[in-house]
Amino acid sequence: SSASVTQSFKGVRRNVSSNVTASINTVTTIPFSSTASDYDTNTFANVSNNSFDIPSDISYAEVYMSLDFTPSGANPTYGNDSYIGRITKNGTTVAEVTRGSLNSSGSALTQADVGYISTGVIAVSQGDQFKFILELGGGYSQVIKQTSFVGVKGVLSTPAVTASKVHGVKSLADGTYATLSESANVITVDADI
Repeated sequence: SSASVTQSFKGVRRNVSSNVTASINTVTTIPFSSTASDYDTNTFANVSNNSFDIPSDISYAEVYMSLDFTPSGANPTYGNDSYIGRITKNGTTVAEVTRGSLNSSGSALTQADVGYISTGVIAVSQGDQFKFILELGGGYSQVIKQTSFVGVKGVLSTPAVTASKVHGVKSLADGTYATLSESANVITVDADI
């Protein structure tokens, strides 16, 4: 008895196609109108809502984003600066990274990008909406560069499984035969070896 599992990829990735400015002391949802589709297998992207909407047939997914900055100030070194990169599912935070730019002695450090954030593989349902957010507190506004991207890697809820049982006689090179039989998921081979 054998079984094969067939999985087809379902997912989406959008790349930031024009710079997006995130202002200080604000929450900026990544505007999908400033992104371009790298691929979208099942029309995940809801551009007018700035979200990825989960289609049918997916029960688990990894949702991710990567944000790179170009500082808008003349000096890329800031003090009292902090920011949060966040992924939300139906308005609830499911992944977050917080960064600040002060070291332990209170001196300013060079601003780091949010970088890559992932939910890991989580349970999802048809219609779940995911949004991508950058929140800046203090310092200078940031320009989200065109090297930034957001996406979803989906897993089918019910993989297609094909089972088959193989029985019969196979001719060997010297003309002898082997018989295969199965009982209680045990395969027995009777052959001249």
